[in-house]
Amino acid sequence: EGFHKKKKAFRAVATRLAAYAGVAAGVTAVSLGPFVAFGQLQIVTQRLFPFGRGLSHAYWAPNFWAMYNAADKTLAKALRIPSPLGNLAGGMTGHGGTGAATHVALPCVSPRATFFLTLAASAPAIYAHAFRTETSSLKPSALPRLVAHVSLCAFVFGWHVHEKAVLMVVAPLGVAVALDAADNSVSIETFNKRAGDFVFLTVTGTYALFPLLFEPREWPIKVSALALWTVASLGAARDASHARIQTASGTLVNPRILTNWQSVYLFVLLPLVEVYVCHAHERVFGTEKMAFLPLALVSVTCASGVCFIWVQQVSAYVAEVAFSGHVGKRVETSLFVRNAAGKASTETR
Repeated sequence: EGFHKKKKAFRAVATRLAAYAGVAAGVTAVSLGPFVAFGQLQIVTQRLFPFGRGLSHAYWAPNFWAMYNAADKTLAKALRIPSPLGNLAGGMTGHGGTGAATHVALPCVSPRATFFLTLAASAPAIYAHAFRTETSSLKPSALPRLVAHVSLCAFVFGWHVHEKAVLMVVAPLGVAVALDAADNSVSIETFNKRAGDFVFLTVTGTYALFPLLFEPREWPIKVSALALWTVASLGAARDASHARIQTASGTLVNPRILTNWQSVYLFVLLPLVEVYVCHAHERVFGTEKMAFLPLALVSVTCASGVCFIWVQQVSAYVAEVAFSGHVGKRVETSLFVRNAAGKASTETR
């Protein structure tokens, strides 16, 4: 019986992996097929894998490497380490737009290192989904949540990531939250946390795109759009939570979507950064000195928020891999041993 159980579990895992791989291969074939037909696959490949263009884009995407680059520049300045490209004087371009090794205080990063970091970061989530023996325990939102998490791992640790790539994370994550809202088996606490993380990540990722719209006449448009999205997404999340939360008297309880630190980050820290970028920097340094600092500040600030969400997600998946199933087996074994010992004691008496 044990052999048949293992065989059934292995078949379920293999089927699930084949389904995931089939979907990925199908999407890739449909996307790249026209380029193959017209002989342009090499051009597309060079754009998709820009290994000759440096670790970071000229405007750092809000990921782990933005903080790594900032730490390298800060250490080089503090330790007075000379840089061939200039350190603070070179601005953000000192780590982007070129394949040259530009880190001077910290170790240089290779494309292979970013690949293995992305793979290692994605492994707990992939394992938790692919090797779960009971498919019935997977929620409807499991697959889009997995896609969003793996995309976030690639965004955080990928090579030459563009800031706009955050859309590949928030789109499937939004689908997952919508499915959770319609799934009564998802607890209120779990839904509120997932919805809060989605709102936080979308607002942070969108704010990271603000420097792309740099004309003064564009400022009211981008700020208004982000404010409207923040209010609408929080309102929708609260409404979805309201539909479930009711006290015994029938009155609704105000659900808490964002945590305290998320609220402080979105409604205090980001506005302060925007005030500095738009007004304070020029008054402190003038128009020429440290011109890269506002862009770097936006990147590093948003990177801290994005990376914190990644840490929360990967910690949850690691806990799931470490304890899901194994705890149950240990408890079951412990109960079996205890019952057997009790039975033997009774028989002895």
